[in-house]
Amino acid sequence: MGLLGLESIRRFVLVDQPGGGPLQGLQAVEEPALAFIVADPLLFFADYRIPVRAEDLAPIDLTDPSQGKVLVILWVPDDPTLATANLQGPLVLNPERGLARQLVLADGRYATKHRLFGNKPA
Repeated sequence: MGLLGLESIRRFVLVDQPGGGPLQGLQAVEEPALAFIVADPLLFFADYRIPVRAEDLAPIDLTDPSQGKVLVILWVPDDPTLATANLQGPLVLNPERGLARQLVLADGRYATKHRLFGNKPA
């Protein structure tokens, strides 16, 4: 499975930012020009929780959700105060196996463009 809308691109690598920090790049291996900014959603949304079922985690061989990692894709425009996070489509990773998948949440609390600053849908 690839990302929603990019199903044919299935291999990505996480790239740390120069100098460190909480943001990472999610770089497509097959399409080097395709990259996203990702972050742990708890950095911006302390109460963010996603419901996961065993069948959601089976494709990435994750049997214990506490061993997984959740990231969200960010969109940062020229005015960074308008940055948004896709809370409706989190990425769930199995760091030990190097596998991940995107979930699509039906929870009405979360939007695909949820403002990082102001904590409301854009």
